[in-house]
Amino acid sequence: YLTNLDGKTEELLEFLDLPRSGDLPDFDSKKDYSGYFTREERAAASDLMRRVASADGVNLLERYWVTLDFEKMRKETKALE
Repeated sequence: YLTNLDGKTEELLEFLDLPRSGDLPDFDSKKDYSGYFTREERAAASDLMRRVASADGVNLLERYWVTLDFEKMRKETKALE
């Protein structure tokens, strides 16, 4: 995606069987995009990747993962009800 964002985007959309819905924004490989998602959303995505990734995938991805204790959060949320 660093050198072929448009092509990789098309491949991903084709794989997901989704249409393109607009123009792609400029991509800056040095920018921190984590602000696009809440910490909880990033932790949920990390949890999913942790469950389905191969050992090689884990080695490549784990530095990006966010860990939250979802069970603890559920209990705290229920306590507020």
